[in-house]
Amino acid sequence: MDTQTQINDPKIDAMRDLFNALDGKLLNPLDRVQLLRMISDTALSALRQAVPEATRAGASWAQVGQSLGMTKQAAWEQYR
Repeated sequence: MDTQTQINDPKIDAMRDLFNALDGKLLNPLDRVQLLRMISDTALSALRQAVPEATRAGASWAQVGQSLGMTKQAAWEQYR
């Protein structure tokens, strides 16, 4: 799955809507940077939990890497 792949899920759609709303019209630029950093930190923390869960559930490192848009080796090195 590449970064352009669309996922059809109401929760993902709501998140996309939020990101689209953060185009600078609702927040000043510095507040937007801070909010996006917090979102990024939260997403990275969730990935650190989700990747081991995926491999324990039987996903291969090749599958994990593909989902992350990286090689299986890069995924293994980053998330093992």
